[in-house]
Amino acid sequence: MHRCMVTQLSLLRQPLAVAAGRSCMPFVRVVSNTQLSAPLLRSMRTSTSRSAATTATRVETSASDPAQKTAVAETTNTGTCTGTPAAVKKHKSLVKVYSELSKSKLTLLVASTAAAGYVMGAGAFGVPISACELGSVIAGTSMASAAANTLNQCYEISNDGQMRRTMLRPLPTSRITLQHALGFAGVSATSGFALLYNFASPAAAWMALGNLALYAGVYTPLKQKTTWNTWVGAVVGAVPPMLGWMALPEASLLDPGMWAMGAMLFSWQMPHFMALSWLGRKDYKGAGYQMLASFDARKSAAVSLRHCLYLFGICAAMPMAGMVEWPFLIESAALNAGFAYAGYKFYNQQTVRTARGLFKWSLLYLPALMAFLALHRPAVDKEEKAAAEQPGRPKKECDLV
Repeated sequence: MHRCMVTQLSLLRQPLAVAAGRSCMPFVRVVSNTQLSAPLLRSMRTSTSRSAATTATRVETSASDPAQKTAVAETTNTGTCTGTPAAVKKHKSLVKVYSELSKSKLTLLVASTAAAGYVMGAGAFGVPISACELGSVIAGTSMASAAANTLNQCYEISNDGQMRRTMLRPLPTSRITLQHALGFAGVSATSGFALLYNFASPAAAWMALGNLALYAGVYTPLKQKTTWNTWVGAVVGAVPPMLGWMALPEASLLDPGMWAMGAMLFSWQMPHFMALSWLGRKDYKGAGYQMLASFDARKSAAVSLRHCLYLFGICAAMPMAGMVEWPFLIESAALNAGFAYAGYKFYNQQTVRTARGLFKWSLLYLPALMAFLALHRPAVDKEEKAAAEQPGRPKKECDLV
């Protein structure tokens, strides 16, 4: 008897699930017929029959009345139903696609280096950090980075479809059209430029636009033509902290601190990407990308080690440029020693273990070094802060809010 009841209840819920357009997971408690009295069993059968009739009527009404076809059918049974309206699902899916086109993690890294450039510049000039300028640098750089990464994927659809690491991106899988992706890139680029121009500085805005053109128009095509593409890509990665520095009204292209920040990012990228490209060298080569590690692993490891050593000198120049206090020299030297040792191990023997070791060190190195830079930046005393707030230093509209 109890088996028949469970079957009836299950069948009853099927039309409800179809009518509601949702996936329902009813909870049915199986009770032995010895635990139920005869009157109670008759009552349950009657209730089940009425519920089935009500459900059938609602489904027929919904099917016959066009105005109700999109309505969600009500259920009289108990159970836990889960479902998301189609509009909400579509919205979430589009947000995810935009995030993938923007390479959100890479964009976050780019924005953080731009913010670091601004903060270090403010310390070097002895001026307080403007929330307006800093926020504009972060948001504007993020938008420019999103546009550049999207244009990169628009150009490389066929190549991305051949690599395991990239074949599930939105364009190769047709989750978004090329026209839609180009439109997203255009809106992002325009918004980022306007934000930087109006609330940071015109110099920062033009640097962002120029870097976008360098990444999408020069670096991206070069990836399929010459191994020198990595050096061009490193220049692209070196610009964001310089952009952040130039967001300050006091900044100049002749500032040694700005060039030191750019050099640091340039040299950091070389071991970072050489290790990554060695790990994926077969994929890169199969997709037609010209990566040094695919043709000469030993030489790519030598480039990595060389730039690890360059970082000692770059970090030593920062206290001399007045960017940081001298204790930074000791801490950065210890960090550079660990990075260089990982680079030496990769140079000595190119294996998955040494390549991954160098790559992991690069991921640790950059945030740690930026933390040391922020920790040891010159303090802005009260007199300098008061002088900076005089009418001679232009204020942004959002600083007045």
